[in-house]
Parts: sequence; structure tokens; C-alpha cells
Amino acid sequence: MKYRLKRRLAKLRRKWRDLWTIDSMVDICVDCFLVVFEVIYSPVLIVVRLLRHFFFEFIVDNIKFYLKKFIYWNKSLPPKKQKRNFWIGMFIIFGLPMILIIILAILLISLLSF
Repeated sequence: MKYRLKRRLAKLRRKWRDLWTIDSMVDICVDCFLVVFEVIYSPVLIVVRLLRHFFFEFIVDNIKFYLKKFIYWNKSLPPKKQKRNFWIGMFIIFGLPMILIIILAILLISLLSF
């Protein structure tokens, strides 16, 4: 029983140690600094900043999850299909955002011309 508890605690410590890297600590300190000094000007910024942080984290986590899922699924395929899926993935990652930017630019130009 004690061995399992010690193992769980050690695992939890490792998890927290991996979570608290220098980058995350700097991000937290900067966010706290900005929140403290921006609160004087507008208390709504706290809520907006928190919502934006968690929403962005949710999106990034989902993107990472589905990219990893695609990569591991692709590794299980034969080499010929892997090559095809690589180019499909490159199109999705680089091509679609460019197409969306072009479409949005065309829509913006057409709306501004009226």
C-alpha cells in the first residue's frame, strides 16, 4: 500500500515538475503583472484575459491532439499511402489557411468597395 502511494506521489511530483517549466512561470508572471496593472484601467480585462487564455489553450490542445492522432495513424499505413497523406497534411496545414486568407481578403475588398 505504501509503495503504491509513494509511486503515485512521485508520479504527481514529476508531472508538476514537467508542468512548471521556466516558460510557463514567465508566462504566468507576465500575465499576473499585466492583470494587476490593467485592472486599474478596466476590471473587465481580467475576465476577457482569462476567457481568452482558456479558449486558446483549448484550441491548441485540440490541434495538438488531432495532429498527433493523424501522425500515428499515418505511421501504421504502407509507405506509398504515407507519402500521399504527407502531402495531404501539408495542404491542410499550409494550403487551407492561405486559401481562407485570400477569400477573406476578397470579401473585405468587396465590402469596402460599396
